[in-house]
Amino acid sequence: MNSDRWLLKRGNKEWRMTGFDMLQDWARIGNVRYDDEVWSPIAQTWRPAREVPDLAIADVSTPQGSATMNFNVRGRQMQVTPVVVVDLEMPFASMVGFIVKWALASIPALLIILFLAFTFAGFLTSVFRGHG
Repeated sequence: MNSDRWLLKRGNKEWRMTGFDMLQDWARIGNVRYDDEVWSPIAQTWRPAREVPDLAIADVSTPQGSATMNFNVRGRQMQVTPVVVVDLEMPFASMVGFIVKWALASIPALLIILFLAFTFAGFLTSVFRGHG
């Protein structure tokens, strides 16, 4: 059952899966609902997710994102909902621009690290200069 190009559709939004294993992972973390539609490369048709064999779908009564964890942060009780990013849709030109900006933004950090390294090396040189 591990053919590629499974699709998941909810309303007018579609997600492409790299295989049935990815679809199962999505179902395991609660991202697949009973009323979602699944494109099977074997059947070549859309069908409800609840009809796909070997696909364990979370309880229908559990809304997506309801798996919260409670944390005590500095005396305050906080509820956190875990988020799993499985896909990122970004036009190629925007991605290239993002990577170029990321590279440019790293230059000041690199200069700071080099300054600290040379300062530390100079300190060690001055301390151990006469002990050779």
